[in-house]
Amino acid sequence: MKNRIPAYPLITIDPFCSIWADGDTLNKSHTMLWNGIPKSILGKIKVDGRSKRFLGYEDYDVEKYMWQSDRDVRPIISSYTLECGEVKIIVKFWSPQILGDIYLLSLPIGFIDYEVFSNDGKNHEVEIEFMLHENICSNKPDDRFYKSYGRYAVMYNKDKAPLAYSGDGVEADWGKYYLYGESVCVKDDSFYRLCSSHKGNITPKKSYKAFDIVAFDDIYSIEYMGSKLKCIWTEKYRNIVKVCEYCEKNHNALLKKAENFEQSLINDAEPFGENYITVISTAYRHVLAGHKLVRDGKGNLLYMSKECYSNGCINTVDVSFPAIPLFYLYNPELIPAMMNGIFDFASKPIWKYDFSPHDIGIYPLADGQIYGSYRIPENEHRGIYKRKTDIVSYLDDEQMPIENSGNMIIMVYAYYLLTGDKKYLKKHFDMLKKWADYLVKYGDSKELQLCTDDFAGKFKGNINLTIKASVALYAFSKIAELFGADYYEYKKEAKSKVNLVMKEGKENGHLMLAFDNKGTWSLKYNMIWDKIFGFGLFPLSLYEKEAALYLLKSNTYGVPLNSLRTFTKSDWEMWVSAFPKGVSLTRIISKKLVDFLEHTSDRVPFTDFYDTHTGEWTQQMCHRTVQGGLWMPVLVKKFSSLRKV
Repeated sequence: MKNRIPAYPLITIDPFCSIWADGDTLNKSHTMLWNGIPKSILGKIKVDGRSKRFLGYEDYDVEKYMWQSDRDVRPIISSYTLECGEVKIIVKFWSPQILGDIYLLSLPIGFIDYEVFSNDGKNHEVEIEFMLHENICSNKPDDRFYKSYGRYAVMYNKDKAPLAYSGDGVEADWGKYYLYGESVCVKDDSFYRLCSSHKGNITPKKSYKAFDIVAFDDIYSIEYMGSKLKCIWTEKYRNIVKVCEYCEKNHNALLKKAENFEQSLINDAEPFGENYITVISTAYRHVLAGHKLVRDGKGNLLYMSKECYSNGCINTVDVSFPAIPLFYLYNPELIPAMMNGIFDFASKPIWKYDFSPHDIGIYPLADGQIYGSYRIPENEHRGIYKRKTDIVSYLDDEQMPIENSGNMIIMVYAYYLLTGDKKYLKKHFDMLKKWADYLVKYGDSKELQLCTDDFAGKFKGNINLTIKASVALYAFSKIAELFGADYYEYKKEAKSKVNLVMKEGKENGHLMLAFDNKGTWSLKYNMIWDKIFGFGLFPLSLYEKEAALYLLKSNTYGVPLNSLRTFTKSDWEMWVSAFPKGVSLTRIISKKLVDFLEHTSDRVPFTDFYDTHTGEWTQQMCHRTVQGGLWMPVLVKKFSSLRKV
């Protein structure tokens, strides 16, 4: 994918180590954390003793630029080609982020690969230098420690406790950063403290290859219900140096695995066109870098997301729900890992509600919500999950009861259909029943509730919520039937809510935004699960009618979320693109998304929330895991195949 995109993934590990370039040319771009905090890296090549820069930005070094002749961003690998008169260098940034292997997925490393060719038909001596700025640790004037051990060097802030604080749009000043290469040192003459160098010779017939490894050891990754948890990779490797040694030894094999998995992603996207391939290539790495994979004290996997630039919540249900198509396709094992924390927290004494929680804390502290009877100050929410009294009473209006109860039931049922895992259903049956009973009572959405459509303000009678409740209730009736429980009432209630939607929610053949709200419309993305599951709750003609309406209402860069404003959500756009038969709507919306990526002036990772007229991002949302929802057309195709077997 050679298209211009707003920001380019370089080293993408987790929410605290996700480094991007903010420009189209590698050596004319600032490098930054996903939220814009400077994280500077620099790359130079000496050709016969003369220095040229191929990576990073420094004003005083303008005359020593190489020129960029090619750029290619695929799902896992970002590749750049830069040239000067004498040589050409290809630089690749990648990590072995292969969804099917949780240990590879969790490795906290980024590769930087180099290959240098003769550009003028002559022999040359070359030396490649790669450097990490001290602001990698933090942008504060902290007391830092630097040390070189020959093959690697380490840099970190002294006396900084892991998991010391949480928040949104922040960096972590704890953890250790490593640079691993052939010859690594600590520099004392600049702010680029860690430096790796590689020396070699090239001829017209022989190139020179080398690579570096950047690693981030956060010591502890997540605080979960009072316990500090390490990332999954620590189960397999004694320390981060062992990880680097393994990655160095297996570089070629890991690259091959990454390329093969990357190609499988592209192959699955091909039926939907080149623009769709560009869309998923732009999104893949930041979806994974928005998560952290740990295991609780009982051995359960926890795949914890950060709700980037949206309060920074951890394990938010209505962030996991849009993201799940990617994970259902390539590793369903991660779906329970997204839900385990919610089930756990909902069983605690402090949670006294009959609906699903919204989240379980603020990343990286999964210690209980901050939405109390007063807004709990930073870090003071630690331990509130233990309380059995009403010392803290959670606020109803900060939750999303219908939204997230429906989300959890749909996620569980889809997981069962893909894996046949009845044990997980049985383990959580009572909790699911409680949430289904809530939907029976309140799923007609007559109450004023928050939901994922509330960006233009809260409103009653949201038809999307009633659709979600109906699909979730029908799914729960199927779950209940599996265990010989009473399922008829849930099926009956599901159909009753569908009848309500079809009778009171339609205008001119399409669905309104809300009941009794004529002249309105919205993206009815929740209907897609009725189509995926093959329930047949809504007639096929309605899907076609809605799809035709969305085409009619589309703007330059996409289809608005609803009739109230011109902004949209890219994940929901892609969900509704799978409504009609064929792939035409997915191709049309993908083209509009690519136009947005090429023309937006905001140099941030692929935002899911933007204006369809201007291409401006809104509410500072970016680097959000919800972009896993862009794989919905592929998931619909997979479920269709499963139903035919």
